[in-house]
Amino acid sequence: AALDLFVSACEGELNRRLTEHPRSQVRATAPLTGKMLSLPRDMISLRGVTDAAGRRYRQVSAEAAAESCTAATYYVDRGTCLEIYPAVTGEPVLFNLDYRAALKPLVDPEDSNWVSTMHADTYLYGCLREAAVWLRDDARLVAWSGEFMRRVADLESQGWNQNIADAPRVAYV
Repeated sequence: AALDLFVSACEGELNRRLTEHPRSQVRATAPLTGKMLSLPRDMISLRGVTDAAGRRYRQVSAEAAAESCTAATYYVDRGTCLEIYPAVTGEPVLFNLDYRAALKPLVDPEDSNWVSTMHADTYLYGCLREAAVWLRDDARLVAWSGEFMRRVADLESQGWNQNIADAPRVAYV
């Protein structure tokens, strides 16, 4: 049980630190009829919303939408979904959601994500750091924290200009 907590805490730190990494940038495509568009479960933050015609939708507050917003295409963030204006009538319209995705959590032994597959040592030092916090081992905490943060910094700098496409990954919702 403690190991699960260490892995989860490590993933939390990785999700906070790696949001700008190219592998965390995702494009999900979803059809919409009506006005409520579900958000992906792994979304940390939304970067942009466009429809199949390339029109960009901008976010407005619920108050602005209620006051007859003059924007031609906009959305209101409702937590687990977006309320799209104007509503789509007739045939479904394909929407693209560009967002920052969380790492797939390591819950079961067979689970993996791009960090655990390509940089398992980062998870190792992150879990050692969390164990040192839990055990109140200040001497080891300094060592493990330093190694973990060094590896995370290496990950943060990887990807740019290293033959990784600059377009977001595509996930189908």
